[in-house]
Amino acid sequence: MTRFLLLALLAVSPSALAQDPPPPPPRPVEKPQEPPKPAQDPKEKPKPAASEPEAEALFKKFEEKVAKAKTLKFKAKIAMEMKEMAAEFESEGSLKEGNKFKFNLSGEMMGQAHELAVTCDGTKLLADSGKGEPRIEDARKEMAEGMRILMARAGAIMPMMLIAESSNQEKDLKEFMKVYEFKLGKDEKVGEKACKVLIYKAAPDTQKEATVTLWLEADSLKPLKREIKAERGEVFTETCSSWIYDEEIKDELFTLPKEK
Repeated sequence: MTRFLLLALLAVSPSALAQDPPPPPPRPVEKPQEPPKPAQDPKEKPKPAASEPEAEALFKKFEEKVAKAKTLKFKAKIAMEMKEMAAEFESEGSLKEGNKFKFNLSGEMMGQAHELAVTCDGTKLLADSGKGEPRIEDARKEMAEGMRILMARAGAIMPMMLIAESSNQEKDLKEFMKVYEFKLGKDEKVGEKACKVLIYKAAPDTQKEATVTLWLEADSLKPLKREIKAERGEVFTETCSSWIYDEEIKDELFTLPKEK
């Protein structure tokens, strides 16, 4: 009985038990171990995600319009929200072919009034903060071109923040602000004007990334509003009341006072 139970459990014939035992199964081939992957630097940022083609194409169209306009005029209000403080400014500016531009900025921060006027006649740059003597220095030939790119990517106030100090004159403004990861938000209205909503990432050469939301009139390619949220929680909101392409601007607007 024991023999028949054993045969049933093994599912073999009685004659198979009299034969030599089958050879052991072959040992599995060991795969060579892969070298360990290097640990990712915690300071290294992940690669940007792919942009939505329609969103990126719309932004590039807007940026090209700003860069190639014969003239550009704007008026805007800027609100800044930072830790334990806030600020509000009004800004207006005019740009013209030939490396000519004029910006004015005024407002209040931490209870103190601030103002800045910057004018370039094509070769010389004047910066006047209302405190002390105005600063006059040589202007780089491509400065206005870089300012236009920076305005399209980060708003009208950004060029003024950079050229407020002489140390920033050497920066390549065209390459200063990188933009990527474009996507479209839901269409909205700013006031009574319908607009497309573009959301993208922006990072200056300091690599501190910010998220930008741009409300843009798709037909006229005029920015109506822009919100920039920085990594540390600061929020910059710029609202444009006027943005005009290719209106005639007389050269006299960019005339500098004669140096003493």
